[in-house]
Parts: sequence; structure tokens; C-alpha cells
Amino acid sequence: MASRLEELYTTLEDKVRDKTHSLDEKNRQLSALYAVTSYLHEANELAVMSRGFIEQLMKLSGADAGSIRPGGQQTGLEPVAQIGLPETLQQADDCQRINGCYCGEAVEQAQAIVHLFRSLPTTREEKSCQQAGFATVAIFHIRANQQNVGLFTLYFRQTTPLAQHDQFLIETLCNHLGVAIENLRLAARDRQFAVSEERNLMAQGLHDSIAQSLSFLNLQVQMLENELPHDLSPQARENLTFIQAGVQECYEDVRELLLNFRTRISKQDFTAAVESLLQRFEAQARVLTQCDIAGNGLPLTPDQQLQVIFILQEALSNVRKHAHAQRVDIRIRNEEDFVMEIADDGCGFDDNLMQVRKNRHVGLSIMQERAARIHANIQFTPRAGSGTIVTLTLPRTERQAA
Repeated sequence: MASRLEELYTTLEDKVRDKTHSLDEKNRQLSALYAVTSYLHEANELAVMSRGFIEQLMKLSGADAGSIRPGGQQTGLEPVAQIGLPETLQQADDCQRINGCYCGEAVEQAQAIVHLFRSLPTTREEKSCQQAGFATVAIFHIRANQQNVGLFTLYFRQTTPLAQHDQFLIETLCNHLGVAIENLRLAARDRQFAVSEERNLMAQGLHDSIAQSLSFLNLQVQMLENELPHDLSPQARENLTFIQAGVQECYEDVRELLLNFRTRISKQDFTAAVESLLQRFEAQARVLTQCDIAGNGLPLTPDQQLQVIFILQEALSNVRKHAHAQRVDIRIRNEEDFVMEIADDGCGFDDNLMQVRKNRHVGLSIMQERAARIHANIQFTPRAGSGTIVTLTLPRTERQAA
């Protein structure tokens, strides 16, 4: 009987110890879940939110480095935030291509993947993370609405097999991150729609006031020209022609502004928006255009798309007003950097004179301001032979998943 009681007592101690460990583990998971979700609700920028998420998960898991890369099968993997990765690994090309690294291979997998490099076949080619000195990588999907929106990777210098409950916790936190990223995208889309609605109201006001007044003035000038005597002095008739041309040019400028105000784009129809803009320009300016769009880099964010379209519109407007061009070539390359070139074969410009008049040239200032809003660079250079090249460059450091 005594031995039986002793056995029960020993078993009870083990059960209490196991139960205490289980409760401690659940408390740890709940604390981590609360801390991370609270942080995600407070952060309002993707890069800041991603970096904070990495910091908290590194503390939780004991990892030496971490990275978050939005994207997937169609867009590739471009880091939006990282901590602890050596420069060589950050710049490695195979870390940004699907099937180029362990993370890329995980895109098509349904579950998290933990690679212990010492257990991999020695015949397999080492990836960049192995060459950088890491012994383990743990790769988790970031999901929103059951759709993959990116990857979260933890890097360990030591061989570190993650327990099943730790993997489940990190996967849960990654799902919360996915929801937070999707909320940021929806908020950005709402802001874009709000701006579009405001622009439409402004366009309506312009149409009901300035555009109609200019149209009325244009008609009156034509009627005045018809009523004037045939023996009117050449100087007076020339002045009348100048007035008519000025009114017509103002009317065309306002119509162009109205069309620009009504521009609405999204990442699905960015190319269509560019093509529509060029078709409108050809019809208005009677200038031939040629457009070449290529590259499979990250899609532009809604604000980046909008500013790029407006810069293209302003560049084409300058061609129509000043260049006397016969052809405009537009070349867009969406690679690591996003680069757009607008080259015309017009009369070109005097660089020294442009520098003097730079502050008074509203069109150039508008393009520079729009480029600055998305942290892009814009350059105006003479084209070989004749004409002008406008080059807009959005560097990879400013790229984010749309």
C-alpha cells in the first residue's frame, strides 16, 4: 500500500510539473501574441511595422537575424525590412528570385519550413545564407484572407530545431502580420479613392467655370473675326489671331488638366493607364508615340503609380507646348529600380538657360515635386541629335510591395 502511495505521489509530482510547464508555455505564447498584435495595431507604416515584428520574433525565438519579404510567385521577393543580415546576403540575387534560395522554394509550400543545414545532403549547392555563416533558417508564410502575401524568415548561427508549438505560434503571429499588411493596403486604397473623389469635384468646378468661359470666349472671337471688315489693318488682324490662339491654348490646357484630374489607376491596370494617356496625347498633339514596358519587379504602390502617371502627363504636356516634336519614345523598366524615360525628337533646350529659368518653369518644378513625394530622382538631359530625355528613377531602396 505504501509503495502504491509513493508511486502515486511520484506520478502526481510529474503531472504537476508537466502541467506547470504547459501553463508556463501557454502564458508565454499568450504574452507574445498580445505583445505582437498590440504592436501591429499601433504601427502605421509597412517598413516600421515589419522591423518591429522582426525584433519581437527574434527575441521570442532566439534568432540571430530576420527578414520580411512581401511578394510571391509572380513578383519575386524584395526585402521590406531586415535585421542582422550581412550586406552580402542583402544584395544576393538568388535571395530575390523564386527558386533561387530556400525562401523562394518555400513560396509554393503549404507549411513552414525549417532547414538544418547540417542535415542537408553535402552534394547540394550551398545557398547564400549558408555561405553567410548561418546554420539554420526557418521560413514562414505571411497570409491574409488565406492568401500568401510574403515570407518571414528567421536565421540562426547555431543548429536550432524549432519545437512544434513554437512553429505554430510564429505561424499564428505571421497571420496577424498578414492581416495588418492588408489593412495598410486597404487604408492606402481608401486614401487614394478619397483623393480621386476630391479631384473629381475640382474637375467639375473647373469644367463648370473656366472651361465653359474659355469655350464662350473662343466662340466670341470667331464671331468677331467674321464680323470684322475685310480691309482691317494687318496689325489688328494679327493681334486678333494671337488672341484666338491664346484662348484656344488655354482651353486645351484646361481640358488636359480636367483629364488628368479624372485619372484613376490601380496596380492591375497601370499599363492600361499609360497606354490610354498616350492615345489621348497622340489625338491631341498629333505626335506619334512608342511605348516599351518590361520587367517583373515589385508593382508600384498606389501613390507611386499615381505620381508616375502625373509625371508622364506633365512631360507630355511640355512636349506638346514647347518641343515641336514629331515623335516621343517612352521606355519603362520595372526591375530592382523602376526607371521611366520619356525621349522626344523636338527642339531640345539650352541647359544654361533652363538653369536660370528653373524656378519659374512651373512644369519642371511640378515634376520634381512629384518625384520627391515618392523619393524618386528625375533628370532632364539633351537628347543626342535633338530633343530632350526625361528620366525618372525610383531606386530599389524605396520599393515596397503594393
